[in-house]
Amino acid sequence: MLCTNSEMDHLLSARGHCSCHGWLAAILILALTGCGSDLASVSGTVTLDSQPLAGSESARITVMFYPETGVGVPAAGITDERGAYDLATGSQSGIAPGAYLVAISGAESIPPKKEFDMPGRRQITPVRYADPQQSGFRVEVKPGGNEFDFNLRSSGPE
Repeated sequence: MLCTNSEMDHLLSARGHCSCHGWLAAILILALTGCGSDLASVSGTVTLDSQPLAGSESARITVMFYPETGVGVPAAGITDERGAYDLATGSQSGIAPGAYLVAISGAESIPPKKEFDMPGRRQITPVRYADPQQSGFRVEVKPGGNEFDFNLRSSGPE
């Protein structure tokens, strides 16, 4: 980015340097180093009775990580057609390292019986997994990459 003559006249500082070079240097440093993030990446697979719990247009499987202390922001992920998920915190990929309780919930859309009726929903995961206090899943997220696979069972405790 070069300063034009009119920009140069406008941007000259008291020391006689083009201030646009300072901005250019700052932008270049941020672009090369990134803004920095302390978030750890978390991914994995969700299964129900050892079969992938696949998300689709008609089924949504949500994986939620809640800070065990109750303080902080939860992270969420949605499974794909293979049952795989990646967590995000808001619009950022990843999650802060720490201890988390995990909740997993899945529901499937049921087409309406009549043309103008609303579609229904059917729970496809056992209800206990939707409650982080009852799911039985607790994880410790470490800095860097983390992989956590969850096998849900349709009957009986783990």
